[in-house]
Amino acid sequence: MKHPLFTALMLGALMAAPALAESFSNFPAAPYQGTSKMPDFNGAQKDYTMFRTRLGNAAQREADFAGSWVVEQFGCGTGCSLAFVVDHKTGQILDLPVGGENNLYLRLYHRADSRLMKTTWIDGFWDSGKCMIGEWSLENGAFQPVAVTEHFPLEDCQN
Repeated sequence: MKHPLFTALMLGALMAAPALAESFSNFPAAPYQGTSKMPDFNGAQKDYTMFRTRLGNAAQREADFAGSWVVEQFGCGTGCSLAFVVDHKTGQILDLPVGGENNLYLRLYHRADSRLMKTTWIDGFWDSGKCMIGEWSLENGAFQPVAVTEHFPLEDCQN
């Protein structure tokens, strides 16, 4: 070997890396071709009335998650954001499993052709919390955990 130190460092880095994440293609979703249904803020979705403008506008956008769902994320303070998904088929609204004051700097990764939602966030305070990586699958109108792991360094969730 010409560079044994480099090889040793690379092997060490690979061994310390987190397990491979799930692939979006492992959670396929067929695109929805039907008519969009608006959320019923006076009925089944009344708990979301406070966000009716944001979620109503989201319901009119093209699906960008799990075939028929639209993701809507918006701020609620410094580093704070809330995230929801709205279903074009039914008008149903779901909260994402993470978000708000306890899950700061939330980032979402998703595709229209997949039921997999990948997320990163800081659990706790900006400068002393934990960088977290989460994956959830949307199954029968509910988010099911796939994996949630702590990630190092914290700075990866701060940028």
